[in-house]
Amino acid sequence: MHRDCSNPVIPWWMNKIKRDNKMSVVYKVENLEDARDFLSSAQGEYILTNSESSVKYYGMLVVDHMLKTLQKEFPKKVIDVIVDIDDDHAALFTAIKLNYKNIVYMGNSEEAKALLKKS
Repeated sequence: MHRDCSNPVIPWWMNKIKRDNKMSVVYKVENLEDARDFLSSAQGEYILTNSESSVKYYGMLVVDHMLKTLQKEFPKKVIDVIVDIDDDHAALFTAIKLNYKNIVYMGNSEEAKALLKKS
């Protein structure tokens, strides 16, 4: 699978998502400070996601804290969250336990894929 990393803000697998018959822009959260700066000055509504390596770098609980903090601080601008856990099997279970519904899992585990279908 090809990953286009030419745009640092928008993940390779999406830049806009159709939601409720309108297009929504996806913002990739690298860190809390930059995301706060962006959201405080940006206009419109955004779907937040994390970079695929952030779960391994920060851990799923830190990523969860960042995303939920931004949802609380910018409730009118953050309309949804997508968690990208790359191929981290343990993070998948944590994300499900934390009640995330939109999870991107790029691993090979059939057990994990089956679990995603159930949730």
